[in-house]
This record gives sequence, C-alpha cells and structure tokens, in this order.
Amino acid sequence: MDNLLEHLVFKLLMAQAETPLRFLGLLFGRHVPAEPPAGLPPESLVAALEAAPVVEDLQQRIDHLYGEFCRRQLDITNVNESTHANLDQTSVNRHFLTASDRYEYVRELHTTDRIIPLLGNMTSDPSIDEVNGILSNVGEALATVYVSNIEEHIIQRCRITGGSVSEEPNPEGLLNGEYEKSCRAMVEGLARLDAEEDALLIRFIFPGEYRGRTIGEVPWIRQ
Repeated sequence: MDNLLEHLVFKLLMAQAETPLRFLGLLFGRHVPAEPPAGLPPESLVAALEAAPVVEDLQQRIDHLYGEFCRRQLDITNVNESTHANLDQTSVNRHFLTASDRYEYVRELHTTDRIIPLLGNMTSDPSIDEVNGILSNVGEALATVYVSNIEEHIIQRCRITGGSVSEEPNPEGLLNGEYEKSCRAMVEGLARLDAEEDALLIRFIFPGEYRGRTIGEVPWIRQ
C-alpha cells in the first residue's frame, strides 16, 4: 500500500513541478526559488535543495507516509551525496532528476496517466488479469518486467522488521513445501502476463554476504 501511495504522491507533485528542484522542494517540504534552474548536476541539485529553508509546520499537516520523506530527506532516494561519491569512472548517472529532458519525460508519463500504480499480488490470478486488462484496453504488451527481489519475500529466506532481520523462516531458500507452491505460482503469474516475445525481465541485485556466502557479485557488469 505504501508504494501505491508514493506513486500517487509523485504524480500529484510532478503535475505542479516543472523542474527537478521544484519537485524535490515540494517532496521534502522546502522553499525553493520561484524559478529554480533546470538540469542541475547531482552535486548542485543536492546543494540547492539543502540551501532551501524547510517548511516548519510541514509535519503537522501530513500523514505518516509523506512524513517519511520529510524525516529522511535525501536518504530516501538515490540522489544524494553518498551515491554521487560512489560513482566511479565507469559509471553513468541516469537519474531522472539530474537531466531536464529525463525529468520532463517522466513528468509527462505522470501527467498523461501513463504511470498506473496498482495494488496486487504476482501470485494472484485476479491481479494478473487486472494488469492484462489494462494492457488490452490500450493495445499494449509489456516490454519490461521489473521484479525487484520479489522471490525473497515468497520463499521467506528472512523477514525484516525495523530495518534488520527479525526472523529466518527459510534461511537456505529451499524450494519445498509451501515455498515451492508459492514460487511456482509466481513463475506461472509472470508467464501469464501479456508481454512481448523479447520482453526484458529485470531483477534487482545487491552485493554482500549472507550466512557465510557472497551474493550479488556480477563481475562482468564492471567490465
């Protein structure tokens, strides 16, 4: 539900904000210039936002979700100092807030109702039917499917509460019993989506160690 509300918040703010800095100002409750410059590089965008004063009574007028943007500020997105510092010479910054043409493209998607947030379940037939129904109505098929790390939630390798692992129902990620049924339902759900023949499936990865194993290391990405 929170992700659904976030998309609706973004849609509302983008309709009002013609530039990335104006968008961030509205999002994080800061008074930015009436006509802020467009197309700022990451470091200048961060500096301009942080130089703008905070709306003092903001948190008294908003609900919990919007309050998280105010409380966490730039830590909630990847346009921040640490991300910029971690960009090596082979990396390319493609964030939509750091180029006016990319921002305008995303903004137009919002203002023309091309971004449609739905609340559903990838293992649920009604959810898949709803997505396919929307695609059918506009005569489209999926070209890209981003699954993030959905299977981690389905096989329940661990549960995270308050930012840390609270339980490990299936620490080895074994596909047996109920976990096998859930994973099979996810795969079948993906297969039912109306997608182009050469549609791209994207899975989020992150490097690290878990239970003594190195995970998320894909050497050829850095080559």
